Amino acid sequence: MSQQNITITLPPILIEMLESEAARQNKDMSETLRGILISYFNQRSLEDNINKSVFSMD
Repeated sequence: MSQQNITITLPPILIEMLESEAARQNKDMSETLRGILISYFNQRSLEDNINKSVFSMD
C-alpha cells in the first residue's frame, strides 16, 4: 500500500485534545492521529461487517 500525505485543518480544541493525548502516550501528534484514524476505520469496518451479517440473516 502506498503512503500519501494529506493536510487537514483542525479546530483549536481538537489540536489541544491531540496534544494532550500525544503527551499522555509519549508520542508525537502524527503518530497519535494515525492511531486514532486506524482505530476509527477498523471500528467502522467491524460495524459494517456486523451489519452485513445481521441483515443477511433476515
